[in-house]
Amino acid sequence: MSETILALDMATTCGWADNHGNSGVCRLQGKGKQSDGYKFRSFLMFLEHTRIECREFDRPIKFIAFEQVRRHMGVQAAHVYGGFLAVLQSFCDMHEVEYRGFSVQDIKIFATDKGNASKDEMMAAARVKWPEVNIIDDNHADALWLLETCLAFERGDPIGRVKKITKPRVKKALTAGLF
Repeated sequence: MSETILALDMATTCGWADNHGNSGVCRLQGKGKQSDGYKFRSFLMFLEHTRIECREFDRPIKFIAFEQVRRHMGVQAAHVYGGFLAVLQSFCDMHEVEYRGFSVQDIKIFATDKGNASKDEMMAAARVKWPEVNIIDDNHADALWLLETCLAFERGDPIGRVKKITKPRVKKALTAGLF
């Protein structure tokens, strides 16, 4: 049995990738007069469908990595992200799946060596790293890089801001709370 690590770039267009080579985007936007709650229900249905599919292939979801956004462009974006996060946490708690957030900056540094990389730079880096994958959009690219960051973290490799630290500076970084 092989377990699944799922990476999610949570947004109305949700990028996703797993450690079995599957990836894509899931559009969670409602149509017409559907309530704002529709996107949260759609996200839960996506998670449930993915869980069932993984179980059928004897690859249960072991861990979910998500992009941890700490700053939003507006109030509406913050509310939507909070809704997705609540759905994800409830789902993980209900199904006893571990989860962890990775900062946007750390993912961008891991992908491009720039903590403020643009959407285009993230997509370009993904196209270089995965030439066989048709990168659909920036959400898809972000999910692939999130998965790669998560796998590196799991191996114990340095990620994000930690990537730039040289051995003489490790003690200083530990005391500064970078680990």
